[in-house]
Order: sequence, then C-alpha cells, then structure tokens
Amino acid sequence: MSSETNSAAQSTTGADAIDVAIASGIDFDGTPIPQAKLDLYEQVMGLEAGRQRSGV
Repeated sequence: MSSETNSAAQSTTGADAIDVAIASGIDFDGTPIPQAKLDLYEQVMGLEAGRQRSGV
C-alpha cells in the first residue's frame, strides 16, 4: 500500500472509506479487488446515478 493510499485510508471513515478503498482497487483486508468486480461495481453505480429518486 502506498503512503498516499495509506494516509487517505487512515483519515477517512464510513462510506468515504469504502469509496477510497474501491477507487484504490483494494479490499479492506489489503488484497486487490479483481478487475471484473471493479467493472461490475462501476456499471451498477453508473446505473444508480442515472436512476430517478422518489424524494421520500
């Protein structure tokens, strides 16, 4: 883990920590996330971003 990634992970908590880890391509246990899983995550998040919210 690079010092930049390590620094960001240490100063980030909650959902932001998850975003940092995924953007870095690493799981919380330090293992790399397989590219197929990262691609699927990006595809799903793209669909979610385009989904209309109910406002409830």
